[in-house]
Amino acid sequence: MIILFRIITFLLPSLASACQSKVEVLPIRDVLADQKILDSFVKGIPSQIGTPAQSVVLMPYANVSALGFDATDRLKLGDTDFVETSISIPKYEWDEQHAGVHGLGLGPDSQYLKTLVEAGRIASRVWSMFWGRELVRGGINGSLVFGGYDAEKAKGRSYTQPLNFSREGGCTTGMRVTLSNVEINFRNGSHRSMILPRKTLTTCLVPHGRILWDNVPEIVWQDFWGTMQHSKRLPKMEWNGIHGKTRIFWSSQAFDGDITFVLQSGLRIRVPNDQYFVHQKVVRTSGIRHTNTFLKELLVQNVTNANATGKLSELGRFFLTAAYLMVDHENSTFTLWEANPSIKSTMVPVGKGGLSGVCKPSATPSSGTGDLRGSPLPSPTGSAESRDSLSNGFLAGIAVGAFAGVFGVILVLLWVRRQRRRQHTQETSFRPSELDGTDTQTNASDKIKPVEVPVSGIMTTRPAELAEENQIYELDAHEDERVATSQGLKGKRPRQDSQ
Repeated sequence: MIILFRIITFLLPSLASACQSKVEVLPIRDVLADQKILDSFVKGIPSQIGTPAQSVVLMPYANVSALGFDATDRLKLGDTDFVETSISIPKYEWDEQHAGVHGLGLGPDSQYLKTLVEAGRIASRVWSMFWGRELVRGGINGSLVFGGYDAEKAKGRSYTQPLNFSREGGCTTGMRVTLSNVEINFRNGSHRSMILPRKTLTTCLVPHGRILWDNVPEIVWQDFWGTMQHSKRLPKMEWNGIHGKTRIFWSSQAFDGDITFVLQSGLRIRVPNDQYFVHQKVVRTSGIRHTNTFLKELLVQNVTNANATGKLSELGRFFLTAAYLMVDHENSTFTLWEANPSIKSTMVPVGKGGLSGVCKPSATPSSGTGDLRGSPLPSPTGSAESRDSLSNGFLAGIAVGAFAGVFGVILVLLWVRRQRRRQHTQETSFRPSELDGTDTQTNASDKIKPVEVPVSGIMTTRPAELAEENQIYELDAHEDERVATSQGLKGKRPRQDSQ
């Protein structure tokens, strides 16, 4: 049992290590920009910076890295501990449109990710993102995971590609996605393709982008816009708000179909209508954010800037309402899954060598709404195209089965060893008498004398003296005569000479 206890105490830390401090999770939710102003909400990562701490809201920027040339300060994201990290101060426009919140640099040279790895808080420079679902009532908060990903937010097959930050690639985030089709899904079950057969369209995934699809090529946009106009004959109005320059429509007349992006690998990402046709949000002069339910904004935009002509179209943060993203700077890859809008969480740490383990699901909801759909555990890295995912129960079964198997083998070995030891003890201490039929087991301690050990160190033994009734008599040359005499006495016991 001592051996078993030592084995268990050795295994338990290993089994629990995968779920300890190797993953950090941050919420992406509505945050009060000013604590003194009610409803002054801005969506992002609640954070604090400096001493004394000042509250700020951050947005993940995949194409920005703090290089440490400007300043160093204390930064606290969500409920995590403060960390001393580099802070860069932009001295030029780093985006074509105004940035509504501060940027958190998560590029390949991200000082924040490096700081977390050096502090032992995460195992690798891996981050994952789900924007959440924006609804008029309720909604589902998003999440940003450092050091791994949330298996509950991903389902089905994955799509993995290398990051490409080259100038020729034309994508500042390094995440080029090739589309084989874009479908407009109608409520009657039919759909219309926006890309001709055997044609593809390369886009750039920009997680901080403020709308669903920006810089749409004109040939695709005309078909897209014509489909919606033919469906509902929408009045055309423009608006410049928190989502940038968009087109707005009366809510009662807005197109009600979905959009499905079909990746070249076969992965299909279907964006619900209420995630790209959203109710208009207005920030008033008082700082209050107001939602106008009478109007809707279309978060799909064609090329409106002359400088954007010839650039790749961009899939923004609202693409991550229906897709789940993991960026792995250790292996220079990014992975996409179809998103599962769940309020549950199962954190999977990803080390520099790949998958590290599966942590217990969290029962803490990320919003007031229920779980919309269950999900199997996806593959951690996928292949160059895609890879089947593993279910939660399958991985848990492997872990439990392996531990149970080892535990069972240990018990069998201990039982066999105990049986052998018991058998050996019986043979040594309770050996039957070879002298006669008398039972000597119960008096064995009285008939066996201790062994004498001489001073010389050489062990010698002296046979134990037997009780009188069990004496053995040596036979000499007159053996036949004694036997005959004994028979002549007809059972009488021979007289013994006194010693």
